[in-house]
Amino acid sequence: MEKDKDISVDNQGATTLREMTNTTWRLDERDILLDKKFIMKEYYAATFVEDGTALKISFNNGQSFLISVRQVKDNSLSKL
Repeated sequence: MEKDKDISVDNQGATTLREMTNTTWRLDERDILLDKKFIMKEYYAATFVEDGTALKISFNNGQSFLISVRQVKDNSLSKL
């Protein structure tokens, strides 16, 4: 290994530090939804059901909530 090159392999297959730092990470709706589920499970005693596009949260008192996530292509809130 050359001294001026740091070579490593991550689980996405990037093999050099340069490749890893030039990678643009993109999230999708499901990524955000699963993060919400993970965080909310720490704070609420409820049943969580995820179907890929929405997260249903059901509490023991009979209340249920449906959370959905959608990517916004521009900065405008007028289309909500």
